[in-house]
Amino acid sequence: MDRKWQYAYIVIPLVIVLGAIYVLRGGPGGDEPRSDECTSAPAAPTDLRATREGGPAGSPVRVRLSWQPPNGGDAATIYVVEAGSTSGASNVGNFVANTPSYETDAPPGKYYVRVRGQNACGSSDPSNEIIVDVP
Repeated sequence: MDRKWQYAYIVIPLVIVLGAIYVLRGGPGGDEPRSDECTSAPAAPTDLRATREGGPAGSPVRVRLSWQPPNGGDAATIYVVEAGSTSGASNVGNFVANTPSYETDAPPGKYYVRVRGQNACGSSDPSNEIIVDVP
């Protein structure tokens, strides 16, 4: 067999493999994140507010929370609402929201509530904390 054909059997598959790697990595700048990837955790959500809609005594009270999305960092993909019985605590529960609002029926009590934005790169600092009193 001619020596140049021996090289062709080695070089052609190597070029195909290297070309495929180049394409899969996105060509020039392939180390840069794709548009669906994050580069940082979101900033903290702002302006957390609560409204209550109560029923007659003894019936559940509907609590609606709303906030402004983070204004910095990468976008939040979910929000985690933290509720606690004291400031900074989350012993009552953590609740996931896909939009900058959340509503639920709440039993009587005093709740300290804040929200964090999250994405694949991490979690934000907490928003402002509010107190929700449910009679």
